[in-house]
Amino acid sequence: MRRAPAVLASIVLTCVGWGTASAQDQVATDGLSLADALGVATRTDVSSALTDALVLGTQLEVGTSLLPVGSSGFTFSFDRQSGVDVRTPRTFGPSFAHRVPTFGKDRLTMGVTLVSSSYDDLGDFSLDRMNPGSVTVTRSDGSPDRGNSLTGTSSLVLSSQSLIISTGMGMTDNLDVSVSVPLVKVDLDGMTFVENGFLENGAPELARLVSTTGRSSGVGDLMLGAKYRLPFRFGDQTALHDSGGVGLLVRARLPTGDPDNLRGLGVTRVMGSVLVSGGSDDFGFHANAGYEWWSDDLTFQSDASGVDQHTLGGMIEYVAGVEFAAVDAMTVMFDVMGRHFGGGGAVVETTAINPDGFPISFMGLSATENLQKIALAPGLKLSLRGSNLLLSLNALIPISDNGLHDTFTPVVGLDWVF
Repeated sequence: MRRAPAVLASIVLTCVGWGTASAQDQVATDGLSLADALGVATRTDVSSALTDALVLGTQLEVGTSLLPVGSSGFTFSFDRQSGVDVRTPRTFGPSFAHRVPTFGKDRLTMGVTLVSSSYDDLGDFSLDRMNPGSVTVTRSDGSPDRGNSLTGTSSLVLSSQSLIISTGMGMTDNLDVSVSVPLVKVDLDGMTFVENGFLENGAPELARLVSTTGRSSGVGDLMLGAKYRLPFRFGDQTALHDSGGVGLLVRARLPTGDPDNLRGLGVTRVMGSVLVSGGSDDFGFHANAGYEWWSDDLTFQSDASGVDQHTLGGMIEYVAGVEFAAVDAMTVMFDVMGRHFGGGGAVVETTAINPDGFPISFMGLSATENLQKIALAPGLKLSLRGSNLLLSLNALIPISDNGLHDTFTPVVGLDWVF
């Protein structure tokens, strides 16, 4: 016997949570933060885990992505034979890693970089169709009640653009300091609908449709950095060409970005990294590895009840790659970049039993599987008309990412060295 229609209404109210109002509802998001707008688009009484996954995922993408670094490509050494300063190394250096050579005492560098991301996937799931919460109802005899079983579907268009303004200066021949200010814009358009797709006549019935829009722009998390070159060096230290060595980097990210509008993490972060680089003539290599300490952990929900709260905090970051001076005015580079977070955070789809004994499913963050992001970063740098102005063209291509990510992120930058 089919359950009474009141049961269906109760399920819509208590299990899916979009109410029993009109079948379509344009929700006004004026005055709402982007985190709240995502909640309107994806939160259900089955679970708000998908909202947490999207909010935290966007914060991490905007706030922890490797920022392009100021160029040390125009490092000069005095050639006693010719009596003039010559550029050494001949490569212009990587875009997302630090190499050991410094700017040089009193040298100043300035840069502007644009990073544009249109997020495609949340883990292995497309943002075009996600499961914020579904419930499967059974009759008293245990057989499936397909007419009263409901499925929620969310589709989002989510993007961010970061304009990073950076400057650095050589305090001594072995010490550089730098500051980077990201100006961030985040855009959201979302739609969620609940439907009964299992009626005996095969025609789905739309129970509720909600659409949301949100925009946010402002300063992101400001970054301060200091790089020190250690006395240890590779190769012949008297040679004109700088063959590299070992250095240390300390970096601080300040919580200047608004976490409620997805422009930052809302915590202070400090990273210590070891730098290694070297090479000869037209070829160079570089590697950075470090750990970032966070002043506080970020919380997220991993279950349907909202009781099971977990935390994510701390990050291991590394980048390694090579660069090659194809011609005197152009350097080609290839990097592998990784970020690994502590405390879970990978995106998973979960099946559970609600208090009424019905199976439910939803997407959210894992409490045990750690979030990790590994990407390739090919690119090139061009010296414009033989000046100290560099044009950088790069791409970020994820090869393993169980969080929010774009399948292809273009990065364009300009660097000046004075």
